[in-house]
Amino acid sequence: RGLDSGAEEGIDLYLAAVPVLLGLACGIVALRLYPLPIMGLSRLVRRSRGLAAHLGLNRAARQSDISSAPLLVLVLAIAIACFSAAMLATLEAGQSSSAWRTVGADARVDANLTDLEARLPAELVSRLDEEGELARAYVQDVEAGAAGEETPMIAVELDAFERIVRGTPAEVRFPAELRNPPIPGLVPAIVSTNWPATGTFQIRLPRVTVNTIVVGNRESFPGVPAGTPFAIVPYAALKETEAEGEIVRPNRLYVGGVGASTVRAVTADSAARADVETRADVVDRLQESPLIGNVLRGFRWAIVLAALYAAIAIGLMALIAARSRARDLALVRTMGASPRDVFALAA
Repeated sequence: RGLDSGAEEGIDLYLAAVPVLLGLACGIVALRLYPLPIMGLSRLVRRSRGLAAHLGLNRAARQSDISSAPLLVLVLAIAIACFSAAMLATLEAGQSSSAWRTVGADARVDANLTDLEARLPAELVSRLDEEGELARAYVQDVEAGAAGEETPMIAVELDAFERIVRGTPAEVRFPAELRNPPIPGLVPAIVSTNWPATGTFQIRLPRVTVNTIVVGNRESFPGVPAGTPFAIVPYAALKETEAEGEIVRPNRLYVGGVGASTVRAVTADSAARADVETRADVVDRLQESPLIGNVLRGFRWAIVLAALYAAIAIGLMALIAARSRARDLALVRTMGASPRDVFALAA
C-alpha cells in the first residue's frame, strides 16, 4: 500500500494482517491445485500391480473441499515456520559474523596494551598453542595521527592468522608484498584507507625504532573497531630486530579451535591479569538487548506453534476422511491385501 505521511497514527491493521492473508491466499491456491499432481501420479501407478497406492491417490484427489479445508491451516503453518526459521537463522548468522569481525578469532587474549612493557607469559603461549591454532601478535599505538587519535599497529603471524580465520566471515588474505618487502631494511605494512601517514612511518619500540613502508590498503581488519586507523605488519619482521637488542614478545594472542571455557581456564592459571574476549561474549552482549532477545524468542516460539498447528491440521484431515478411509481399508482387506498395503493406503 505504500506509506502516507498524512495517514492517522497507530497500527495499520491491513499491513499487520498481510502475512496471514498471504498465507491464506497461498492455501486457497494449494487447495485448488494439489489434486492435479496427485491425479497425474495416480495415472502413473495404474500399470503397477498394487491396488493400495492407486486407490489411495484417487481418494486423496477426489475428496471434497470440506475434507481438504485443514490444508489451509497446514500451508499457513508451514509458511510461518519457514519464515521464522529463515529470520532466526539470518539473525544468528549476523550475530556470528559480527562476533568474528569484533574478535578476529574464536578467542583473543590481550595483555595490558597501554603498558609497552606488558607481555604475555611464554607458558600461556605454549599451553594455548597445544590446545588449538594460535597466532601471536604484538599491538602498539604508534601515534601516527593527531594528538589523542588511536592508531594501532598490529604485528601478527600472517600464515597462522590466515589459517584461523579461513572460511569465516573474518577471512583475510594478506598480499605477497607483506611477506616479501620491496625495499630491504624497511618493514612492509598494509594500512587502513584512513591511515594518517603516507609512504613510510616509524614504529618506536621500547628500545629500537623500526622504519616501515606501506605496500597496500584495507578497509577493515578483524578485531579493529570500525573507523579506527590501523597498520598491519608481519610479526616475523619485528622479531628480526632482536639482533639490535629488542626482544619482541607477543602481547596479543588470536586463538582458534579452542572453547571459551578452556581459554579462560588456561589464561587464569598462567596470566590472571590478561583480558580474554571470545565470540560467545560478543553474541551474549548482542542478545542482552531486550528487543533482540524478545525477537529471537518470538521466532523460536513461532516455529513451535506452527509445528503444533500443522500437527493439528493433519489430525483434522485424518479425522474428516476417517469414514471413507475405513471403507477403503475394508475393501482392501476383503481383496486379500497384505498389512503393508493397508499401511500404504492409510499413509
